[in-house]
Amino acid sequence: MKNKTINVRNLIAYLLPLIMVVAHIIVMYSLFPGIYYYDIGVQLEQYNSGIFNTSHPLLHTLFVGYFSNLPNGRGYVVATIIQLLLVDSSVYYMLLYVYSIRKKLAAHIFFVCFFAFMPLCSFLTISHTKDILFAAFAIVFVIDMLRFNKCKSTYSPLFFLLFRIRMAINIILVTLLRNNAMYAFLAMLIIIFVIFIRNKKQRYYKELLILLTLSIFLAFASGKALVKITDANPGSIKEMMSIPCQIMARIYNTSATESEKEVILSYIAKPEDYQYYLADHIKMQLEFDVLDSKCKHFLLDTAIIAIHHPIDSLLAVWYNIQGFFDPLHCPYSSDHFFLVPLEYRGGAVMTPKWPDIYYSFYINYFFTSENLSHTPLIIFFNMATYIWIYIISFIASIRKKQRYARLSYLFPLLYLGTLLLGPGAIIRYGFMFILLLPVAWMNITNKQ
Repeated sequence: MKNKTINVRNLIAYLLPLIMVVAHIIVMYSLFPGIYYYDIGVQLEQYNSGIFNTSHPLLHTLFVGYFSNLPNGRGYVVATIIQLLLVDSSVYYMLLYVYSIRKKLAAHIFFVCFFAFMPLCSFLTISHTKDILFAAFAIVFVIDMLRFNKCKSTYSPLFFLLFRIRMAINIILVTLLRNNAMYAFLAMLIIIFVIFIRNKKQRYYKELLILLTLSIFLAFASGKALVKITDANPGSIKEMMSIPCQIMARIYNTSATESEKEVILSYIAKPEDYQYYLADHIKMQLEFDVLDSKCKHFLLDTAIIAIHHPIDSLLAVWYNIQGFFDPLHCPYSSDHFFLVPLEYRGGAVMTPKWPDIYYSFYINYFFTSENLSHTPLIIFFNMATYIWIYIISFIASIRKKQRYARLSYLFPLLYLGTLLLGPGAIIRYGFMFILLLPVAWMNITNKQ
């Protein structure tokens, strides 16, 4: 009888995530053919003109470009369905792993419902931007890291070999879908190398080091191959200049002297366009690349001016990254908010099927800062909440001396570090942390 009960529980656990897939298909139908971000317009322009650059991941540009050119516009629907299935498959893989460890059916049901019916999850799942597919493959990497040691000791050598090959392919896809993922992987590689030097007798670190080194090399080679195939130009360094731009613009608008204003205006034509939470309006005004001497002068002048205005400099940095750490932060206006599906996105005309439900209720109420910022619900719609939960989980793994677990949880935090130098705290950047909620819960509530 006990075995039958266990089998029924396991069957429910395996089938339950299908609810998530059905719910997301309904949302896709209601926002047909899916949500297309402003980035897609730039990527489609590159694909259709044949003039590529690496500002956006080439793999994602080729993905959306190919499907957008299918006849009768059906490619937009196909692309959305493919992304939906990839994201939900990754979440399904994660949910089953967490359930296999904790065996808590009630928690499993909660997480399935969370991913199925939480508008934040369902809307982002059908939103076409590089961050979504990146997040899907990234959470698979975290689970594979957790399974790495157990797979070697539990399964056959052939299975472990196939597991490592699939893991390597997944790492390659992660790096090809987000340019800054490579920096996070390189930092992780250095950390593992240092640990390996101190623990040479433990075969786990050696095998992991070999796998990551080979995977990163193949990812680098694959990226170079895509550049060669598409004849892509180097991407702009403006993303890397986000923080210096914010510092210069804020100081100009608050406390700069006349001579300092002249210096700032020599780089930024309209610093009065400064938005404290997003660097886009300022960084796009820069007119140099990394090879220009003007770039070095800009960074040097920024450092000199920042030293004379330390408080404003620190505030400029904090306001730019506040959304990553403040669960009550909601600066976005309704025309730029991360989930507003405008009628026209990169060539895809949206034809909502149930506008009264999704436009009037979800978008007009929940997904505008004017309403969301005045309700406690904002903490559930803010990635900072999920980032803090994940950080607490990482700290728990250190306190519990879970050597392999804390190493497995490292990549998302290193990736977060790269985001702090970016243009702002847009929630799609942190979608991975929302998806990793069950993993964080598993570790925090684990007594071992």
